[in-house]
Amino acid sequence: MERNGEIDYVLDEPDVKNEYIEDGIGDISGNIQPTNPILLEGPVDKKDTGTFALREWKPRYLVLYRFGFLHSYHTKAEADADESGTSGKIHKIASIVDDSERFIFKIEYCKDKLCTFKTTREADKKKWIVAM
Repeated sequence: MERNGEIDYVLDEPDVKNEYIEDGIGDISGNIQPTNPILLEGPVDKKDTGTFALREWKPRYLVLYRFGFLHSYHTKAEADADESGTSGKIHKIASIVDDSERFIFKIEYCKDKLCTFKTTREADKKKWIVAM
């Protein structure tokens, strides 16, 4: 947009600036729409991939954001404290595998890493698979 021989950018427009809100963008009705909404979150167990003969399940709290970014935390409290969404382990999901074993699903990350997760109910497993 050009005005008086100077170039103005649409983001410099006062109306556009007023519409932008730090945590999201207002829609026509004035409701706040987060720019990176959470699709699903909840507790799961992750299979430890250590080299020891006994591999254990460790509790994790996963948060799945739009565009397939999965944030992994040790606890829900840790996830809740991460207001910026940058302190947990962040992975880009390449694919998800529905394991034939009850409550178990596997996630392949873009860096060719495969992690195995377990839920406490089959319904929770299906929620994760559908959301991803």
